[in-house]
Amino acid sequence: MEIRSKDFIETAEGLVFAVLVGGTEGGRYLCFLRYIKTETGYRKVETAEATRLLAAEFPRYRFHSLKRDADLHGVPRDNIIRHHRPVRRLREIVSAECRDPIESKLASFARMLEANGLCLDHFGVTGSLLIGAQTARSDIDLVIYERSHFNRLREIVRQGVHHASLEALGKEQWRETYLRRGCSLSLEEYLWHERRKHNKASWSGTKIDFSLVSDDTDPEGHSYRKIENTEIIAEVTDARCAFDHPARYRVSHPEIREIASFTPTFAGQALAGETVIARGMLEESKRGLRRLVVGSSREAPGEYIKVLRSAV
Repeated sequence: MEIRSKDFIETAEGLVFAVLVGGTEGGRYLCFLRYIKTETGYRKVETAEATRLLAAEFPRYRFHSLKRDADLHGVPRDNIIRHHRPVRRLREIVSAECRDPIESKLASFARMLEANGLCLDHFGVTGSLLIGAQTARSDIDLVIYERSHFNRLREIVRQGVHHASLEALGKEQWRETYLRRGCSLSLEEYLWHERRKHNKASWSGTKIDFSLVSDDTDPEGHSYRKIENTEIIAEVTDARCAFDHPARYRVSHPEIREIASFTPTFAGQALAGETVIARGMLEESKRGLRRLVVGSSREAPGEYIKVLRSAV
């Protein structure tokens, strides 16, 4: 089966990588180490630890992407001993007779989706639930593979929160989410942008976060080289791919045709017609096309997209 963004792949050494994009480069799947298998289960590793571990013990999985001019992790197909598939895992949880409390919440949320006319064939679960590493405090990370279903779910969340049939995130849930992101926005700025995206909700006290995996991401397939850190102010002219990976915003600017972001923090950040200020890495393709990449690392220190003038 095809390996897609948000899938997990596991190696014989017990390393579990989150796939960043579909397809391969140089015979490797581009990914990032997220979990290590131990005698007691899977242990999550943060970005800095993952980088140190691969450098010291598993340098064969370090990879420099020429297409993206970035240091990532790369796993050859022959090194994969297990492919963790979000769609299959969601089906297992929904159909299981015995579930833990988090799995039970996911199953009940899935039933709500079906009751609202959504087909679970287009849904999967990623994150800790994908590999059975969840705890009582885990969030639920849903992935949706069909754009219309993703937008329909956002509308269900918007209306559900408005009519109190769904729970909005509580103050402490928002704060924990903000601190985990470690982004360069203030808490107030972060909340203003996030609350209008309608891609998060609380279900029986557990945060549910959902994201889109689209097959038409970066259809032109350009390779880019990094130039320098840059800040621009521009009007967004097209935000149809704002929730893709990478999120992409076409902008009206004399030199830069689009802003792209590889971190979920800035997915869905702006609407068409809004003016934004953005700081990131200026990149140029071999054809001379320029884009600003916000989120050249997961935490993206010093990088941001902020709306200066709202369209609504």
